[in-house]
Amino acid sequence: MEIHYSPHVRVRQAIRWMPDRCYPRVVCYDDVMIDGRVDWHPSEPQARPYDEEFSTDRPLAICANRWRGRNHYHLIFQEVSSLFLLARVALPETLFLTTDPALDRRVGEVFQLACNCANIAEKNVLTVRERVRYRAPQILLIDPQSEDILLPYCLARYQRMTELASQAAVPAADKLYISRQDATARRVLNEAAVMHYLEQAGFTCIIPGNFSIEQQIKLFNRASVIVGPHGAGLTNLLFCKSGTRVIELFQEDFINPAFYKISREVGAHYLGLVNPAQNTSAQPCETIDVSDKSYHRSEWNVDLDMLQAFL
Repeated sequence: MEIHYSPHVRVRQAIRWMPDRCYPRVVCYDDVMIDGRVDWHPSEPQARPYDEEFSTDRPLAICANRWRGRNHYHLIFQEVSSLFLLARVALPETLFLTTDPALDRRVGEVFQLACNCANIAEKNVLTVRERVRYRAPQILLIDPQSEDILLPYCLARYQRMTELASQAAVPAADKLYISRQDATARRVLNEAAVMHYLEQAGFTCIIPGNFSIEQQIKLFNRASVIVGPHGAGLTNLLFCKSGTRVIELFQEDFINPAFYKISREVGAHYLGLVNPAQNTSAQPCETIDVSDKSYHRSEWNVDLDMLQAFL
């Protein structure tokens, strides 16, 4: 993982959350009731208030996770990869429990495409509901501690999604900048200047949420260079070609290697650039306190001199 720091950064944060390659663990519960509220676990019938119980005599595979519908990363990487893995080990009669498309129009697009790749019939897909408990003779799910792991099998399914999205109409763009103009946290304060510079350098600036999922897949697959601040839009690196050059922009309070790991698996050439936060939550040379969630929302500036030097 190649990381470079702006000279204006006060904190050289240690890189965390970087597990070695390992295999996700499929957890199987027999003849249990499972809570459908936030975190999936077997529970006593009266452990939490609920409005309804859903029972089936068929196996139930849970793809939706506790972050369901929160953002593109949790949907595309965690839930879809869970669907791919569970479909590989599940019996043909298994029902698959996914995030409710009513949360966001893209949820339905994503699961329709993913189910086509995994050969899951639409009649076998259910959407999770809050305050419902689910009972089945067998319940399958991915251990939450291993849901961020990308296996070659899943990667092949993502490549199949790329093939299915190949007919989407998108603007011609060989070099992409992934904007966070629609974000509510970690906003880039000088993004207008960043976009102006990159447009002069031949980049096309996009907000992924303005495109359908098939258009996002095709845009990322066709690009040879992708630059963007850390954020869920970079999840689409899953659809990049091997050899794509990726430059991820961090602010000093929050360095997360999630997209490095994706870049590594797809064969992209990755570089991380760490920029100064506007109101950093740490003192010089101190370690970030990851229990203080304010660090996750800091506004920040891109060091344009550093970006130009490495572009």
